[in-house]
Amino acid sequence: MLQVYSHCKQQHGGQCTSETLALVLQRLDALFLQSAAPALIRARAAASAVLAHLDTASESLLLAAVGHGAGVVGRLSGGLSMQQTEVQVFTASGSADTQQERPTYGLVGGGRHKLQQLSDAYCKQMGLEPAPVKLGASCKPIVSQQRLTAIDEHVILASTGLWQAVSPEDAALRCHFHLKGIAGVDGLLDGHAGGDQPTVTLNTARHIVAHAVSKRGGSRMPMLPRRQSCVVPNVTAVVITLRWPATSLNQAFSVHLKRQLQEGEPLCLDSPRGRALHRWGQIRSWLEYHRARRRMLLMKWRYTTQQVLVAGQQAARKLEERLWLEQHKAVRR
Repeated sequence: MLQVYSHCKQQHGGQCTSETLALVLQRLDALFLQSAAPALIRARAAASAVLAHLDTASESLLLAAVGHGAGVVGRLSGGLSMQQTEVQVFTASGSADTQQERPTYGLVGGGRHKLQQLSDAYCKQMGLEPAPVKLGASCKPIVSQQRLTAIDEHVILASTGLWQAVSPEDAALRCHFHLKGIAGVDGLLDGHAGGDQPTVTLNTARHIVAHAVSKRGGSRMPMLPRRQSCVVPNVTAVVITLRWPATSLNQAFSVHLKRQLQEGEPLCLDSPRGRALHRWGQIRSWLEYHRARRRMLLMKWRYTTQQVLVAGQQAARKLEERLWLEQHKAVRR
């Protein structure tokens, strides 16, 4: 891959542009299809891909995606209270939203959505793999560029399987609370906390992949040492954590993290006081996470209901105009 990237970069004057990343994806796709691997493996390997180029000098991010791979940037807005969670999907698949086919939580459910839920519930109860969902995606690489700001926390690059199980908002929210660094928060968020000893702290990529695997009905991932990304069948994630210098926007967050690390060093779990402080930190982070997630769901529900209301009003207006033009009838309100 690095050789292909270097060759494509030389063709564009030694600079990484949107055309460079698109050409890299096309070359990699051709190499996968011409390889000697079985047809099924070749189709899966060349189905989706995401490339990211982070320019630290200009503080910009260049993302390229093909298929159903997508890149998400988690943005903290509203301060440390997480009153708002803004997530920007810079590169998406051929469809407008990868969550429309298999939503994590149904906001406006129709007959097709209910049948899909019943089918998934039956397959999960019988221990069967859910039926594959037909997703329409484009084979043409989609490239976008975005300038990063001091309130951007994470860049999440993930495959189709993760976005089918976890929404972009939930992934960004979990990455934010994982960054807060309270020992054992992963176990509480996943509902596996217990005992006095802290759970093993996962890196951010492994954290959201383990969450996606648990939502898909799989077992928890084994711990692999010194890995910066997590890979399971059809569920892949790479998380880039942005470390910004102390500014007026993130000074309080940086000081909060530093104070937690300093206070956590002398903490001894052998004493009752240490265990109590440890458990209180877990519970506090658990409550903050669920409050922020509830606010996020309410904002998404409000946005969806507004869209449905606007669509209904437009349809009613068109019906009134058609009745007046065809039958000269006026609708009384």
